[in-house]
Amino acid sequence: MKIGKAKITVFSRIALALAGALAAMVIPSATTVPSAAAASASALGCQSTYAVLTHSNGNKSSWRCSGRYTTNVNASSFSAGGWSGTISARASSGLWFYRYFCDFDVVSFSSGTLVEYVELSATKASHC
Repeated sequence: MKIGKAKITVFSRIALALAGALAAMVIPSATTVPSAAAASASALGCQSTYAVLTHSNGNKSSWRCSGRYTTNVNASSFSAGGWSGTISARASSGLWFYRYFCDFDVVSFSSGTLVEYVELSATKASHC
């Protein structure tokens, strides 16, 4: 099978673009754990305080590293710990909404609220 120069050039460009994208990825070190009082300009990665989502049935989900966590559970409350970020949820009426939170906020949800995801910001969220 013969491959023309044009096809090789396209494949080369794709390979270079992928290599560049992979080189630009930053993977947080598991050994670096900044304190809850980290400066707003520094990335938190993970910290000692947990964000806790309390499900309507009493179970809990908790996280201590930045990222987006899909939950899809009915929830009664959320405690931010030392985190800021966003919650995507659907009220019992069916309306979707975002709830923004800042460090140490406690959020109560009305009965029947489905939390789709919790996103913990790597830096202090701009709404805080």
